[in-house]
Amino acid sequence: IIDQGEAWIFDLTHALGDRDATAALAHLARLLSQGEAALKILATLTSEIRRLLRARQLLATELAKLWRRGMSYQQFQNVVLKNDGPMLTRSPYADYMCFQRAERFSLTELESYMEALFAADYRLKSGGTQPALVLERLVLGLCMRRKQAAGLVARPVYR
Repeated sequence: IIDQGEAWIFDLTHALGDRDATAALAHLARLLSQGEAALKILATLTSEIRRLLRARQLLATELAKLWRRGMSYQQFQNVVLKNDGPMLTRSPYADYMCFQRAERFSLTELESYMEALFAADYRLKSGGTQPALVLERLVLGLCMRRKQAAGLVARPVYR
């Protein structure tokens, strides 16, 4: 029996959000071994980063006075949502979780993630490289980006 890849993709996105390179690479390897297409995995990662970027933008602007780190879901409903529906997804709870993940990142960091995703998309579509290697480099780069910015890890050279 093969595990369902759909569940593992969320484990991958959560590992990336936690910057856990070991877990993210393990989830990526499992998805690829189950036959998930590299472009499908990349599209899911891109969607998650876009959602985080949008959430971070909202936290820095419209929600700056409403959102509080560590607020409960009940507080989120009463203070942030009030009479409006979900802002990022179809679910208020999914929005709440997305805002919690987004507060771990800076806008600049998430914008650089988008650039890395674009570069990986280009490499996958231009051919000549192994899809697994492209995704592994991407995942490592995303997990290590904050440490790179702080000068703790050397930046990888992509060709």
